[in-house]
Amino acid sequence: MASTTVRDTVLGSVVFSHSAVDDCVLLKSDGWPTYHLASVVDDVTMKISDVIRGQEWLASAPKHALVYAGLGVQRLPRFTHLPLLLGADRRKLSKRRGDASVRSARDALAVSPEALLNFVAFLGWTPPTAAAHSAPGEGNAEDDVLSVAELAEHFALTGVHRSNAVVDRRRLDWMQGRHVRRALQAAWTPGGQGAGGQGAGGQRAGGDAAAVPPGVSAAKVASETMIAAVSVLDSHERADTPLELGALLQPLLFAPDLTAVAAMPAAGGSAAVNALATAEARVAAWNEDAAPLLQLLLAEWEALPEAAFSLSAALPGAAEVMAGRGCAAAEGGSAPQAMAAVKATVKAFAKAAASDAAPDGQVPAAGSSAGEARKAKRKKLPASRLMLPLRWALTGQSVGPALGDVVGLLGREACLARLRAALQAAA
Repeated sequence: MASTTVRDTVLGSVVFSHSAVDDCVLLKSDGWPTYHLASVVDDVTMKISDVIRGQEWLASAPKHALVYAGLGVQRLPRFTHLPLLLGADRRKLSKRRGDASVRSARDALAVSPEALLNFVAFLGWTPPTAAAHSAPGEGNAEDDVLSVAELAEHFALTGVHRSNAVVDRRRLDWMQGRHVRRALQAAWTPGGQGAGGQGAGGQRAGGDAAAVPPGVSAAKVASETMIAAVSVLDSHERADTPLELGALLQPLLFAPDLTAVAAMPAAGGSAAVNALATAEARVAAWNEDAAPLLQLLLAEWEALPEAAFSLSAALPGAAEVMAGRGCAAAEGGSAPQAMAAVKATVKAFAKAAASDAAPDGQVPAAGSSAGEARKAKRKKLPASRLMLPLRWALTGQSVGPALGDVVGLLGREACLARLRAALQAAA
């Protein structure tokens, strides 16, 4: 049985029996050529070296190979039939069904060109440097985040998968977030667009003025503070667009207005800071013990040195930020002493409930049901009783990165100033 073999970059050698290849019209009755003839003539005339198209055109490949042979072409172009792009319903993407195009993802979804190109390149392809996944394209390995230059270096048609690729919007969001962080870090790295000039004084994270030691570049400290802030948010994985990241960075770099309704914390784990959060959400983070607990913590923190509020040495930029404060970065987690004081405050507050005199100065009647209930409740006081109000006091939010990293990034002076402002706003 006669057959035609088409050599494909992705599929290898594909053999087509002529009995399965139907006759096709090459020239219509009006003299106009059909696609099968016109495309081959164009390829020969323009000396096309590679024909790259979707796998739905694979059935036409033997017809085109026979037309090449009929025209006397000795060397055919290299054929590459790419896997199809499927939606979440595993159906082929189609403009008729309103599936997103590259242009709509760029314009309507505000996806950066770098992230979009990175995402599209990984639809059916994995670079040789990528970490092993359970299936092609699965997982969110850092090796999957590549710049345009890196894509140009590693991309090869021989690495394209045979199976169809599913367009996953969640992965696009994740990849957009990684590219946003890369861009910010690059912009704020010394020598980048955001590094600024040199100076002898500057401002600390949180918007609280703080003198930078003589001989230390204020611009360098500012740029490293931005890098550290982005790294802190990296661990929290909550921002995928520039707008979301900007909203989350703001309370880490500027003191929140706790008197404004918009600054009240969101009452859930939304993907971004809710600028329209209501006053009721603030109540969700506040409780009857919040004010006395924060007052006790303020006294504890006032007795601690700057080094107790240090950033973790594992965070990028931490060494330079802490040098600007005149001390070293912490080995291990951020602000270990300051966070230890938080736990100690909760324990001391609960222990004080063992006496009839309540910590806030109110003295319930001895043996009264109210007094006994209050003591029993406070003996089992959870750390969240202070953690939630503390997060709101420092950031104006109810959710966010690890509180130790927030405290370490803000530093002693900013933390004390924000605690005092929160107590005043709640009074």
